[in-house]
Amino acid sequence: MKKKIIAIMFCIIVFLGLTGCSSKESKKSDQEIHQERDTEELYSCLENELSGYIVTEKSSLDILPLEDITNKKDKINFYKGFIANKNEVYIIFEMEDPQESEVLESFNKYFSNKFEIYQKYFFGNNAYIFIHNKNNDVDFKEIFNKCNQKKSLEEGKSMPSKTIEQLKKTKKINIKIADEMRGTIDKEETIYEILNIIENAKMYGDNFLCDGTSISFDMYDDKENIIDTVLIWSDGRLIPDSLSKGCGYYSSPSGHKDFKKIIEEETDFIFYNLSTSTQKCQKDKIFIYEDEKYKYYLDCKERGNMNIHFTSTYLTMSLSYALNNKYINIKQLEMYDDLFIKEKKQWEGF
Repeated sequence: MKKKIIAIMFCIIVFLGLTGCSSKESKKSDQEIHQERDTEELYSCLENELSGYIVTEKSSLDILPLEDITNKKDKINFYKGFIANKNEVYIIFEMEDPQESEVLESFNKYFSNKFEIYQKYFFGNNAYIFIHNKNNDVDFKEIFNKCNQKKSLEEGKSMPSKTIEQLKKTKKINIKIADEMRGTIDKEETIYEILNIIENAKMYGDNFLCDGTSISFDMYDDKENIIDTVLIWSDGRLIPDSLSKGCGYYSSPSGHKDFKKIIEEETDFIFYNLSTSTQKCQKDKIFIYEDEKYKYYLDCKERGNMNIHFTSTYLTMSLSYALNNKYINIKQLEMYDDLFIKEKKQWEGF
């Protein structure tokens, strides 16, 4: 009887996780341990790089408590927040569940209530960076290149030389986004810049995300014959259609311009998305902008705090602020025509 009681107590202790029970106890795999270490190193590097954007010789970092932003601490796996110069702030956080929209919205509200403009960057594993500094000039690509130096040291596979030689005959590029023609590039220096990115792109390993692309470059020679179509992901991954098999792709090299920025410089297309903190919509319009001929209203009052996020610069601001400060124009918002009420202005002269 005594032995039975001891055995039961031992198993209860094991069940509560207070001690090991046998060689079958669960352990983290070496891969999981390495992943955790890599994540810790990444977050530590990001903290160091981001601090440089808000700290000066005359300032220092103060901790920004998570409870100042959200009361859902149990939904956050990782959080670091700092403030300097009274109004320059950055935070790094990782959500437990990507479906927790209320948690993400609490961070959006904190920044949009304090700043007219800030930057927001999503970098996988439900992780985000929010930052506001004097110039809102954080180059996230550069930061992640520095913090992912291990990957850059891996032996990457170059694109076949035959493909590169064919692409070097390009004299014109037609830009398509979601299969819709958006512009043409025929400037020699810009074509050279694009070809340089493609030539120096590398393929790493055999494991790839199987997500689709929405951007493509149709490459033409001097006789208007199509050479190839280069498929492009919004984060800079690319692959010529002639080489596209399965889910493979090449990663664009560090230190080169983002394809989205090149497209925005060469066309009137802007990469952005709109978001609002409410799904409710009472039919009570709200004014946001006017030009010489028209006044523009959002179709309901609740959309008055609608934000726009520019995905090439990662700038986030209210839609009204973006329009009135010429970050975007009404024509570039045409895909959201159903959101707006346009009223012709009455002539006020005599």
